[in-house]
Amino acid sequence: MTSIALSNVKKLYAITALTNVWFFTGSWLYFYRMYLSDRQIGVLDGLVFGVGLIAEIPSGALADLLGRKNQLKIGLALMSVGFISQGLAQSYVHILLGMLLFTIGIAFISGSDDALVYDSLDAEGLSGRWEKVIARKYQIMLLVSATGFLAGGGLYIIHFRLPYVLCGIAAFIAVLIATNLHEIEVKRDNFSLKVYAQQNADGMKYLFRRHMWLYAFMAIVVLGSGYAFDVGIIKPLILDKFNFYENAQAIINTIAGIGAILVLSKFDRLRKLLGEKRGLILLAVLMGAGFLATSFSVAVLGLVAFFVIYIINTIVAPWLNDVVQHEVPSSHRATALSTLALLQKLPYVVLAPLAGILSTNGDLQYFLFGVSLCILLTVSILLLFGILSKNTQKQKLKIR
Repeated sequence: MTSIALSNVKKLYAITALTNVWFFTGSWLYFYRMYLSDRQIGVLDGLVFGVGLIAEIPSGALADLLGRKNQLKIGLALMSVGFISQGLAQSYVHILLGMLLFTIGIAFISGSDDALVYDSLDAEGLSGRWEKVIARKYQIMLLVSATGFLAGGGLYIIHFRLPYVLCGIAAFIAVLIATNLHEIEVKRDNFSLKVYAQQNADGMKYLFRRHMWLYAFMAIVVLGSGYAFDVGIIKPLILDKFNFYENAQAIINTIAGIGAILVLSKFDRLRKLLGEKRGLILLAVLMGAGFLATSFSVAVLGLVAFFVIYIINTIVAPWLNDVVQHEVPSSHRATALSTLALLQKLPYVVLAPLAGILSTNGDLQYFLFGVSLCILLTVSILLLFGILSKNTQKQKLKIR
């Protein structure tokens, strides 16, 4: 008998590959510069992702209440149209429209795909495999991204619109694959505004319980900085700062992706070696140090720091995903995952325009130093709070 869950896992891998082969990654900044300044790109980026945040809030609850498969298909379709709209853009307005559709599509997908597949694994008693599944998913993301970096450079030379158009076609194929996913029936309340609001509130509560504070912090500060670095203007600006341009960026991103794939192949061992909470704190400190190093003008140091930030961001994302999947019941799983995605996107609304403005003024190093300072200060506060909390508990025990 064929396992429905394992079949869903294969489809998840295929959808992941098709929606992450971003041929435009190494050249998008230079494509946008045909129509916009760095300042305009930063402001546009922040504005669009602000809309994405608004879309992220209801998406998880809608997936839990109305079905994850349908929402996944809608999100993939929006991604496809968004890619093609940007690829065929003739003006600022066309790019804005494409970015909006793409970003809303991403918001609809986040939480829906992973929750659907995890439910099917759980129904067959295979939920213990999720750690390996999510690690493999991120390996696929990195592998196809690396392929996209390399192929995208050649496509950009052939015609600067090709990278976006081909990404749109790939996302459309993903829609067709998503129609064949098998969604496990989950007991749901009848949809109403009251039930919808309660669903959002309950799903978010899971991430703000006391024992989950560390993970919420990692999402908003570490993943937030890493997300802004990975998907927006910051990553190409850092490499641009050290005089690495289109073709060089494609090669550097490919090498970083291969390194991250190798680290993810040892993902389970790494978690056991570092420890759950201690490991996350260590990764946060290393990411803060990485941003600090990029603020200096030494190219070699900046390149090493670039790799550190890239790889840590790749590790933390599946780490937190696995924690949430196991901590949250099926009825609120997509909502909690969507909240996790929301938290990691929050800083981007501020960071993107700030990076664009400071880059235009030639002051990107101050931005990078500021990001580093925020991460390291927050880690210090979290550690101090943990120490104080332990001391308080010891005092209570002595009183008793």
